[in-house]
Amino acid sequence: MKALSLFDHLKNLTIDKKPWDDNEEVMKNYNQYMVNKFIAMDDRFIEIVDTLNSMSGLPDKTHYEMLFLYLPKANIFFNYINKSTKKQDLDKLKIISKYYRVPLSEAQSIADMIPDEILEELYELYEASDEFSY
Repeated sequence: MKALSLFDHLKNLTIDKKPWDDNEEVMKNYNQYMVNKFIAMDDRFIEIVDTLNSMSGLPDKTHYEMLFLYLPKANIFFNYINKSTKKQDLDKLKIISKYYRVPLSEAQSIADMIPDEILEELYELYEASDEFSY
């Protein structure tokens, strides 16, 4: 049997409600981080994902079984937001990094959360300012 993809796991947890398969070859691609990331896209499940994220070292089987019990049997669309859909150029990320006093690695996440109008005002403020240097 071939290994299941991330989307197969999500389907098994929600639509098909299939319990964990003890065949290691089938379940080897189970990734808690990615499963949590997709499930958290639905506001109804943020609390369970937060709880699971706080349990470091949780075995994959236990993680799967907790979601299996919690998630309803339904065709749930997990609206994943891809970072590349709102990619900022390096100069703008540097502005965000300086303004919020965070590393560049966190600036993209901040940019993804802030409305575009606010970001544009921030960019204009810093581009007009002589005090901002890269």
